Amino acid sequence: MNELLARQIAAIEGGDLEGLLRQYHPDAVVTRLDLVARGREEIRALFAAYLAKAPKLEELGGLQEAGDTLLYRATMVVDGQRFTTFGTFVLNDGLIWRQTAVALPA
Repeated sequence: MNELLARQIAAIEGGDLEGLLRQYHPDAVVTRLDLVARGREEIRALFAAYLAKAPKLEELGGLQEAGDTLLYRATMVVDGQRFTTFGTFVLNDGLIWRQTAVALPA
């Protein structure tokens, strides 16, 4: 597994907001179908709400790496519900600079 993704999963499952935020570039943008979070403060609010739902990785079903881009598919349990998630990370200086994420009920 990619080291950045392993740290991301550990921070999410450990409820480690500060550890999670250290993964993100100062100019990061997280794009989901329901919102866009720009910069550390908006990303902090997004992940604080997400971590409150006790997300857990059930399965990492796919991972593709191409240079500074990671594409993943995973099954997550969030707030007691199972989701199939798809997303990308684009890195800048080893940090997440752009992220997309889609979660569909499994």
